[in-house]
Amino acid sequence: MRLVPPSDCREEIARRLEIVEQNLHLNAILGVNPEAISQAEKCQQLRREKKSLGPLHGIPLIVKDNIACASLPLTLGCKALESVIAAKDALVIQRLRKAGAIILARANMSEFAFDVRSRSSLGAMSVTHCARR
Repeated sequence: MRLVPPSDCREEIARRLEIVEQNLHLNAILGVNPEAISQAEKCQQLRREKKSLGPLHGIPLIVKDNIACASLPLTLGCKALESVIAAKDALVIQRLRKAGAIILARANMSEFAFDVRSRSSLGAMSVTHCARR
């Protein structure tokens, strides 16, 4: 059974990244946060110091690609926008981070959220482990 929050943030992030790698064929993830491991290490260090970032301390989350996460691509599932990088976090991401959550990855989505069938010009591409595609 996994504890929430995870007892070892870094181990949990690494475990989830491995699951992403094993399931690339699903095209569910457009890209992972290259800072996720280092953020998990920071959470783990704070936990050892008996400090907490908040109620979501160390919990990894995946967000849809239409929600701005600073320094990560913001493509809205569209290949034409693959070079767009979010300048700052959306309010919801600011609140999640303040509560201690770690943004693990960006989830695939229908281009511009217009299609209920989840079609994306980026979805067939492989996941990347860097902020830019």
